[in-house]
Amino acid sequence: MAFVGDVLLHDSLQIQAAEHGPDGGHHTLWHRVRDGLAAAEITYANLEGPVAEGLRCDGRLTAAPPAVSYAKGGCGPGNGDAVYTGYPLFNYPPALLDALAAAGVDVVSTANNHALDRRALGVDMTVDALAARGIAFAGTRRSDGPAALHALTEVRSPRGRMRLAWLACTYGTNGLVDGLAQVAPCYDHDGSPWPGLLAENAPSQTRHVSHYRP
Repeated sequence: MAFVGDVLLHDSLQIQAAEHGPDGGHHTLWHRVRDGLAAAEITYANLEGPVAEGLRCDGRLTAAPPAVSYAKGGCGPGNGDAVYTGYPLFNYPPALLDALAAAGVDVVSTANNHALDRRALGVDMTVDALAARGIAFAGTRRSDGPAALHALTEVRSPRGRMRLAWLACTYGTNGLVDGLAQVAPCYDHDGSPWPGLLAENAPSQTRHVSHYRP
C-alpha cells in the first residue's frame, strides 16, 4: 500500500502544470514517484480541495471553462470570474484527477478544511468527477440524497483478495457552513468525537469500487 499526503495545488503548481501541456501537465508534478505509486496494490491520497469544472469563485458555471488554470490567484473582490484558483479557496481542473488515476491512485479522502471551497455545488461536482473516473472517495457526499461517507475497495492480487473500508473526516471547513451535511466532521459541536462517523456508514450505503492490479 502507498499513501500520499495533501494533493494541494497553490498557484505556482497550477502554473507549472499549465505550462506542460494544453490539457494540464499535472503528471509532471509527481512523475519522479509515479512508478512507486503505481506499483502498490492500492494507493491513497488526500484530495485537498474541489475539482469542479467551470465553477467560478462567484458560484456561477461558465459555459467554456479553461482547460487549465489561468492562475489568477485566490477568490476575492474583482476576481469572481476566476475558475481554477489557489489559496485561500482552491479549485482544480478535471485533468488533475486524470493524472492521479494515471499515477495509480485508487482512493482519496475528500474530507478536509478545503472541501467546501466551491460550496455545496463544488462538492457535488467533485463527487461526480471522481465517480466518473472510478476513483473511490471517502468523507463527502452529494447534496441531493443520502449516501455513505465512507468507501469500500477490493484488491485482487497474487497475494489474494482483500477488502478495505476507508473513513475520512475533517476538523472544520475554514468557517464555511456545511448546511447540507456533505462533509464528515471529526468532532461534534461540543468538541467530542462525532458519533455519526460510524453510525451513518451502514453496509447498505456502501460505495464499492474494485481494483484489479497485474
